[in-house]
Amino acid sequence: MPSICPAPFPFSVSAPLPAGLQAVNARDAHPFRIAGRTVLSGLALVALVAPAQALDIFKFDPAVNLRFSRGSYADERLEENPAFLLAGHDLSGVGWSEGHFGLTLVSPRHFLTAAHAAPQPGSTVSFRNRAGLIKHYVVESDFPIEHAPGVRTDLVVGRLAAAIPAEDQVGFLPALRLSRNSLCLGLRIYSFGAYQSCGTNTITGWGACDLLPFAAGDKITDDIVFQTKWNRVAGEAQAQGHDSGSPSLTLVRGRLALIGTHSAVHVTDEPYVTVDVLIPAYFSQIAARLALDGYEFLDASAQSLPAPPR
Repeated sequence: MPSICPAPFPFSVSAPLPAGLQAVNARDAHPFRIAGRTVLSGLALVALVAPAQALDIFKFDPAVNLRFSRGSYADERLEENPAFLLAGHDLSGVGWSEGHFGLTLVSPRHFLTAAHAAPQPGSTVSFRNRAGLIKHYVVESDFPIEHAPGVRTDLVVGRLAAAIPAEDQVGFLPALRLSRNSLCLGLRIYSFGAYQSCGTNTITGWGACDLLPFAAGDKITDDIVFQTKWNRVAGEAQAQGHDSGSPSLTLVRGRLALIGTHSAVHVTDEPYVTVDVLIPAYFSQIAARLALDGYEFLDASAQSLPAPPR
């Protein structure tokens, strides 16, 4: 299949996306055009997967690939699956919006998610704390991350109305900072989707791309992204409808770190491709936004990274 932009990586900064690249979102069901071809938007993709599990995981095993084993969102208590592939790690900062789009807490007051699926100011975001209780917080505002002055990416920093107090037992994740974007190649990632499903994959490409608008490229480079390919390997994850904003995590010295947020997919032919915004490419800009509120954007590669609170 064609890559997101012409190979070899990095992607060509002027190349349009191929036919079939779609927002990982279920909000729209109308046809749209990319690179001169008509494709269907994310809602049509939901039919490819189980209704309660948008992320497509080859040889899906609920004992391994679902974060929660019992409880319900309605009774506001969820029990983590003891056999989950990331059991034992603090996932309290991996949350969801009212529409169950994914987001990741990166300070007591800030989260990262996809711009096209970002929760609206005044809406609620939720996290399962370390005690198994679901905690809810109000979104105050969001701030777009820019690829260049006036050119927005598909990544936003969300700001809560108030900082989450330590007694709520909701943690936040560091991000991986890279000296060169190309160092993301070959990294094993843990790819989350709607309803806290998770599988694995490997980063196979990265580059600057004309990702937005999803309806048709405008020949303006707007995002630095990475891609993973779905090769029908057991446990391998491919994003589908409703997975927008969910994180890709990687392990750094045994601790989970954020490296990407899901934005788009290519599923017209195999191997299917998931496209994430590459968080390390915008690390400094995100850090500057958090610093305005007195918070640090933690770098998982730093030797002095503090231990997660318990």
